[in-house]
Amino acid sequence: MKYFKFLIGFVSIFFLISCQPTEEAKRTIRPLPEGISLPADAIVYALPRTNLRIEVTAEKILQKKGPFFNYREKYLGLEGGIEEDHSEWIISGIGINSYEDLDPEKYYVIEPAGIVYSNYLQLSNEGLVLSFNPQTYRELPVTPYSYPGEVQHVYFKDLSVKRNVEMSSDTAYRLIETDTAFIRVPYFQKKERIKTLREKAEEAANFIIKIRKRRFKLLSGQYDVFPEGIALEYAVKELTLLENEYLALFLGKTIREKSLKTFEIIPDLNNKSSVLFRFSKESGVLPADDPAGEPINIHIESMGKTDNLVSAKVLDNLLSSELIYRIPELCKVEIMDKNGLLADRKLLICQLGKLIRLPENLYLEPKE
Repeated sequence: MKYFKFLIGFVSIFFLISCQPTEEAKRTIRPLPEGISLPADAIVYALPRTNLRIEVTAEKILQKKGPFFNYREKYLGLEGGIEEDHSEWIISGIGINSYEDLDPEKYYVIEPAGIVYSNYLQLSNEGLVLSFNPQTYRELPVTPYSYPGEVQHVYFKDLSVKRNVEMSSDTAYRLIETDTAFIRVPYFQKKERIKTLREKAEEAANFIIKIRKRRFKLLSGQYDVFPEGIALEYAVKELTLLENEYLALFLGKTIREKSLKTFEIIPDLNNKSSVLFRFSKESGVLPADDPAGEPINIHIESMGKTDNLVSAKVLDNLLSSELIYRIPELCKVEIMDKNGLLADRKLLICQLGKLIRLPENLYLEPKE
């Protein structure tokens, strides 16, 4: 009997509690003002901002006249070659990439009122940044090092396989005093003589002919013992490289030196075209404000993929409970000089898109 009365009482209390009107869970989302103190239960999130990263690879092409240029026809029967030293810069590559960071002008505060059952914390694990690709925050770009200074090179190191000096013997005399007169006594004296440019050119030409003879004998099998297969291929390749190095003493050499410059641009609705850098054939890549070079411009053009969307009126409805998000816009990024297009790429750019509101009851599956 006591158990029956207790059960009736418990069911009555539960029925009364369940019939009470529940408090509607609410929250407000508004732009974050500056210089205010936030409630303890407020949550701040930010929208993503796209940064453009432009990597410009420039090459300095150096043409060096060979030290034996004037003897190329006499000793080797060659014509042509580099007649004088010359250098010129060219742009050999432009890479256009993007990454995301926080937009300092798009912070929002979420102020719950009561118990709010929502999983908006699952939208991102990157500091509550509402991004269409949160993985980009884990892969921020690293700037590669590029030595900006000039490097002094020795372009022709091997002028001959023989010594640069030559020993010669000469007969000298010394006077010896005797009781009656002075006597000239001969003796041999060794002297060092630096070889002339013509002599070194002749030695280099003879060495080139010797290389060609050795290579021919290897290929024609005239040696009693000679390498085969990969060993023969490697030996012929090395002899050819050595011949080309010595031929450069007569015909000249072309050297390429690469330089990498990195530029970062934050696309803006009010400034879609600007001078990225300047370029000069004499000096290479220069700052945008250097008048010594021709301007290289960057142009960002929206492709209108979000034009049909209606932007959220964030400032007109401060007490809205929907999350504020931004749909990125597909844009075409072009880099041009006075002669035309140098590089282009299509990229999603967050800040050029439009703001929208996410429904309060939106449910996202938690990320594992």
